[in-house]
Amino acid sequence: MSKQKSNLDLEIDRVIVALGTMSPNDGKYSDTVKNLEGLMKVRDCKNTPKVSYDTIVTAGASILSIVLIMSFEQIHVIGTKAIGFVLKGRV
Repeated sequence: MSKQKSNLDLEIDRVIVALGTMSPNDGKYSDTVKNLEGLMKVRDCKNTPKVSYDTIVTAGASILSIVLIMSFEQIHVIGTKAIGFVLKGRV
């Protein structure tokens, strides 16, 4: 199955084709290049994921370890502080 191109990708393709027909000395060439750069930035921002999969896994593992340590401390008495085993957050 082929993925259909979005309107943004189609417009980028149209601008690239237009650049191929222009001379670099043409006055509209620099404006067209600036438009292409703007369209590429919009596409890159649109495709950027908000939260990475690695971050979700790391946060889930940290929460799970805290829950396990807390439940173990409720059931069994530990003489030392088990909270030292919890990974520190990296910000």
